[in-house]
Amino acid sequence: MEGTSRAPVGAEPERRVRHAVAKEKAMRTLLRARMDTHTANEAIRNGSMGATVQEILEQVRPEAAYFTCMDGGRTCLLVFDMRDSSQMPALLERFFLDMEAEVELIPVMNADELREGLGALS
Repeated sequence: MEGTSRAPVGAEPERRVRHAVAKEKAMRTLLRARMDTHTANEAIRNGSMGATVQEILEQVRPEAAYFTCMDGGRTCLLVFDMRDSSQMPALLERFFLDMEAEVELIPVMNADELREGLGALS
């Protein structure tokens, strides 16, 4: 059946239940937004950059936020929990509309999640 998660043959019932519950958890996500240089320059000149960034941070509520230069442009890196893919328009449109940014969403894990995932392999 397409889209159905199946436990390995011979797996205990608890493992199947735990696997099904895990799929309901939010997914830790890395948002990478590289802002258009001209648009970001204008936002800095007119004083709107700080307010825009603050509003985005209040909306996304990331566990970590980093600002750097990548690929020759101002870049924002946010780590947050995405509960559902339907959040994407609300989270991303500020970057597209206000900063004309190139945006990527990348599923990521921390060290504890990696250990848990590797433990499920054995």
